[in-house]
Amino acid sequence: MGKDKNEYWWNPKRPRSYNCLFNFIVGARGSGKTYGMLKDMVQRFLNSPRDNRAQFVYMRRTKTELRPLTTANGARIFDDIAKEFPHHELKAVSDILQIRPITEDGSEAEWETCGYGFALSTSTTKKSIAYPQVRDIVFDEFIIDNTRTYHYLADEVRKFLDAYETIARPGNDPNRPITRVWFIANAVTVNNPYFAFFHLDMPYNGDIQRFGKTKDVLVQNVHNTTLSAVKKKTRFGRMISGSKYSEYAYDNEWLQDDERFIATKTQRAKYYMSLRYMDTWLGIWYDELQWVYYVSADVDLQYPVKYSATTDDHMPNTILFKQLRSQSYIARLLEAYNYGAVRYESVKLKGMFREILGMGYGG
Repeated sequence: MGKDKNEYWWNPKRPRSYNCLFNFIVGARGSGKTYGMLKDMVQRFLNSPRDNRAQFVYMRRTKTELRPLTTANGARIFDDIAKEFPHHELKAVSDILQIRPITEDGSEAEWETCGYGFALSTSTTKKSIAYPQVRDIVFDEFIIDNTRTYHYLADEVRKFLDAYETIARPGNDPNRPITRVWFIANAVTVNNPYFAFFHLDMPYNGDIQRFGKTKDVLVQNVHNTTLSAVKKKTRFGRMISGSKYSEYAYDNEWLQDDERFIATKTQRAKYYMSLRYMDTWLGIWYDELQWVYYVSADVDLQYPVKYSATTDDHMPNTILFKQLRSQSYIARLLEAYNYGAVRYESVKLKGMFREILGMGYGG
């Protein structure tokens, strides 16, 4: 007997059982993350009391992303999951997500609002709007390929936290249920503003890990080997077999992350400098015998040489890295990078350091 196809797709039931406030669901393309999330949102709305419906917010980064899904004529947000609710109609009009039952006598039932479309880039214009019944926020495609023309918003994490305050109003009403967040994305890179802000990484020793002092942030690395095997046998899967894209789409290899130049610093390495980027300190260590520099999470902030990578990271007793690019101390580090003599103690640190150099500091 064949495997139940429902077992192929991601289901929010398991990560929801951990009862975390912020949930980062990241994994292979086409594993049903958005589908499963929207299906769960609508089902939770229908299962909730009619006088206190559990609504949700569907968030994208910009209005351009959101428009074809929740605003434009023929908005498509519910196209895929509509078949899961054969006794209901679903639609989106001007960022209002609605549902109504299909009546047996053919009469038209009243539409109910089950959710809202929300663009993070315009969230400051919605600070006076109340969302008292919203129980979940789904931030879809929160990780992007930042090497291309599409970029994160300036100070994006703060903008998101402001938006969360606007929607959830934590602490305003002690009787209001909490509002959870579901960050959904494909496995592009762990080097993104949200993982940096919350000090997250890929789960180890399993597919789910909780982070933070209160263990209220969850990361799930979604990968279904059975679904992957099925996709690899398709004509398209066979055609791209062995490619980097196949590893990303079917094997859950993170697109921009690889293990080259990953190494633990040697015991003889000495501290070289502290470098601040995206509110995170990187420790630079130097092994003089090997002529190799190491980028590490092991930081000695008592060491006086401290630099900030951007003006946003600038703080007292640090120097802007870019201003001293020609200084021999930094020039030696940049020269070592160009010669392949820099190692990183994690993929995340590698991505952060290479992003710094990608802003025009190195090369």
